[in-house]
Amino acid sequence: MLRFFNYKRFVILLLFILTSGVCSDVRTQSLDSESSLGRYESTFSPLPDANDPRWQVVPIEEWEKTFHFLADSANSNLERLETWSATYNTVTGVDLNYMSRSIPMSRASSSSLPSYVVDRQLYSFYRDNGINKTYISLARQGALAFYNKQYERMDSDRLRSEDPLATIAIKSNLKAIITPDQLLMYEYDRDARRSDALQQVGYDEFGKFCVVLPPNSDKISPIGTIFDPQFFYYQNVRNPYKHWSDLELGLLADLRAHKNQKDDTVTKRVKVQKATIDDVDWFRIERSMTPPGGERLTSVYYFNSASGYCLVMSIFMRNEIERTTTRFEFKNVDGVYIPQRYLHEYYNSVNPNDNERKSFRYFDLVKAEVNKPIPDEQFVMDALGMDDDAVVYNKSDNNYYSYEKGQDSPELIANAYDTPDSVTPRAPSSPIWRSPMRITALALGLGLLVLGVIFKVRKKMASS
Repeated sequence: MLRFFNYKRFVILLLFILTSGVCSDVRTQSLDSESSLGRYESTFSPLPDANDPRWQVVPIEEWEKTFHFLADSANSNLERLETWSATYNTVTGVDLNYMSRSIPMSRASSSSLPSYVVDRQLYSFYRDNGINKTYISLARQGALAFYNKQYERMDSDRLRSEDPLATIAIKSNLKAIITPDQLLMYEYDRDARRSDALQQVGYDEFGKFCVVLPPNSDKISPIGTIFDPQFFYYQNVRNPYKHWSDLELGLLADLRAHKNQKDDTVTKRVKVQKATIDDVDWFRIERSMTPPGGERLTSVYYFNSASGYCLVMSIFMRNEIERTTTRFEFKNVDGVYIPQRYLHEYYNSVNPNDNERKSFRYFDLVKAEVNKPIPDEQFVMDALGMDDDAVVYNKSDNNYYSYEKGQDSPELIANAYDTPDSVTPRAPSSPIWRSPMRITALALGLGLLVLGVIFKVRKKMASS
């Protein structure tokens, strides 16, 4: 998700960004008003306080009925959502203090690194739940906003000129297609260097790639490069368990253990409450567990009638300290509840640190349609709008393939581990006039040919 000019730093930072860590809430967000996490938190309606006297305890005899009611309501909403397309304004804020602690560097270099970066993008997608396929488009809106150790806005141009290693590029302006078999990812505004094997068969030194990855790639994540719209309803898209799985699995298992007299701690670990506040019915469920020798883990869920009893907030705590929070605000579109706003907050470090801020990803709905036909062509490679000379790289077999619009099966070009001597040059994959390198080579060849002809003519004239 992030990359440096220095490869080792890039790898460390990439692992950091793709892994959702947790940390104690030790400082208040203090970025400028446009990038402050508090600004996006304020767009959500406040939840009833946990100590509000209007909360009533749901007796254990009614737990099973309550769990099934909430799970069935959420499942019913998804069953009505056959297809949907939407556009959101999204803001991503990432704490970068982890870099200065993880990457060996001089004090000067460390002090020049930004501590926080904010990226704004336009996020659009088509999703067909019936065939489990998704098309996604990301387009950056404005420049990246960097912040220093004091969380003051930094001059990006000055940062780039004074210390190139501090320059960070977040993958934006990309298109992706997710199917049950693969993930296709195409950065349409960035040229990457091509291997010697590709250049040997006639491709330019720099060009665009479409990368083919497995459908369970770690690039698909609530905080990763690709945000699958299923994350609006699922915690994890790699298994069938939904984000209310505690209702269908863990909580029901606790209840059975209590009934079978195998666990007498259930009534102490699980709390179920309900309330009616301003004509809205609310449910609050808290579930804790302490693995042997481990920390106390607590999950808290809020549901209400205004969202069709879909989840409106989840909180994960470790030893009573909030580590991850997800907020939802839903909108009813043609009888289906879809997120109007979504905010996921998390920490990038496992260990608490006074200098860290929460990272976040925020979505605000622009427009949406539900249950409208989506053509099959929206989920094939041609929909990515690739350049004619783009190369397809399949990470599963490490092969490069040529791309041609409408082509049924891409043609194998070379393997990633091929050397120039092991491949046979092929005809250019794009017109010669689109390649400066080929034009230069052609001009040089013609020039040598002309010089040869002139030399022969002069020699003949001299001898005569």
